[in-house]
Amino acid sequence: MRKYSFILSAVAVTGLTVAAQAGESNYWFDVRPTAASITTPTTPFTNGQGDFPNDGGAGGGRGNGQVLRVCPSNSTNFQTANPTTYPNFDADGNASTGDLWLYCDVNDDTDAPTGTGDVISSIGLDMAIGTTVATPRYEIASVNWAWTLTDATVPVNYGFAAGVSSRTGVVGAKYVKVPVDGASMYATAGGLTIGGPYQLGRIRITAAARDAVGCQTGGTHATNSTYNVNLSVNNLLVTRTFSTGGNAVPEERVSLGYTGGAVEADVSGNTVGGVGIRDAVIQVRLKGDTNGSGNVNGLDIGGFTGAQAAGTAITQAQRYLYDRNNSGNINGLDIGGFTGAQTAPCP
Repeated sequence: MRKYSFILSAVAVTGLTVAAQAGESNYWFDVRPTAASITTPTTPFTNGQGDFPNDGGAGGGRGNGQVLRVCPSNSTNFQTANPTTYPNFDADGNASTGDLWLYCDVNDDTDAPTGTGDVISSIGLDMAIGTTVATPRYEIASVNWAWTLTDATVPVNYGFAAGVSSRTGVVGAKYVKVPVDGASMYATAGGLTIGGPYQLGRIRITAAARDAVGCQTGGTHATNSTYNVNLSVNNLLVTRTFSTGGNAVPEERVSLGYTGGAVEADVSGNTVGGVGIRDAVIQVRLKGDTNGSGNVNGLDIGGFTGAQAAGTAITQAQRYLYDRNNSGNINGLDIGGFTGAQTAPCP
């Protein structure tokens, strides 16, 4: 298995509304770059993932943006031919790059004895990206982590990257929320208190170029170009601090990801480990490739016409594959992008 590991210790900032709770704090990925776009979802997120239905749920909120699709680059720069192509949330005009954002909801800790003024004082998570196939078809070129927190009491942020392909790669980062002026209490102002969703940071994924292996088309091409992302608690743990009172033996119960629109079962933030259910998906897939063969030809036309007829019921998969001008629907203006995919050379 090929993996990236991310080692994190963090606190966060402002929040909005709390989701239905499973753990005392919940951590999850979404391709949408703002908390507001999750709490007020729009098409296509309201319609699910498409080819990853278990990662979405009714309503389009949390759990409905856990699939990131990026396009492999090629020798004629097909990936930049349509700079507004969906989703392009990173606004760089390059379909081979995309972001998975890490969010957090904080729920009230009701374990007796209850406390007041509680704030998440540290978050220790590992994020592993890997595939179960020995030789992926389309690969990941690079992975980079960046914090987006603005908590003024967070003094440390460091990172490094090793490796430039999906075969190796490690990115590390650390945030620490410190006590107030050397006291034993932590300031709640600007901290991760009861609320959410809080945006913690993002993983930026860049797809590799089409190469000899990636150009080997076949029925399992898309499956063999798919990477699961798994969250787990690392040895930095996940902790909560109270201004007054609180648990005699504090243990933060954390949920990692959503499945079928539901928060996953919680695990102990005091124990290294997690659950085996994937918490996000990264798929490197050529735009226009309906059947996931790794190439675009006449067999993919049916998918394009089906997306045209979908209207407001369009899915994330359909918008990624065919909405070249990012207009929100598929029509004649997108035909040029589809034909461009047919003629895109390999590699």
